[in-house]
Amino acid sequence: MEVMSMKHFDFKDLMSFGMFILALLTFIYLICR
Repeated sequence: MEVMSMKHFDFKDLMSFGMFILALLTFIYLICR
């Protein structure tokens, strides 16, 4: 049940998650440079 609900993403949730990942990657890139 929980796995099925996990697959049902909202587009807004996906966008916010993507922005979070992008910010995290940018942060790591700036630190390691």
